[in-house]
Amino acid sequence: MKFIERLFQPTRMKRTFFFIITDIIFIAFAYYFSFYLRFGFTYPEKYQSHYVFWLPGIILFKIFFLAIFGMYRINWRFVGITELSNLMKSAVTSTLFLYGVNIVLRYFADDYCLPRGVLVIDAIVSFGMISFLKILKRLYIDLFSRKSAGKRTLIIGADLTTE
Repeated sequence: MKFIERLFQPTRMKRTFFFIITDIIFIAFAYYFSFYLRFGFTYPEKYQSHYVFWLPGIILFKIFFLAIFGMYRINWRFVGITELSNLMKSAVTSTLFLYGVNIVLRYFADDYCLPRGVLVIDAIVSFGMISFLKILKRLYIDLFSRKSAGKRTLIIGADLTTE
């Protein structure tokens, strides 16, 4: 019984592992879905090999840039504009990097180039999915589990140095 209790007890490592796994799933889905959006909800046969070729690199670089911008070091209960800004920076940086790789491949291995629209759509969809997951806990706490025992109070005259 103690093992099961410890298994479901939240820790920083479990939370990080959970977010990395869900980010990998969301990135893979967003990349696949971006082909459907780009080509009018059909998946051209000629791009099947592109998906398999690019998927590991896209996952690796997006997770790398998410980690660089600190997306796995924060407590998502207190997520705010700063964290979403860092998430946006991560999405833009990883997309620019992948776009640069795509340009280099255009000259050396034209068979594996991605359409530019796929990379842009992938960035938008993956940012939306990952940011929704990250703010979900904050939304849940703010909307459903707010239990107030006292009266609401307005404090006048407080500034950033107030404790």
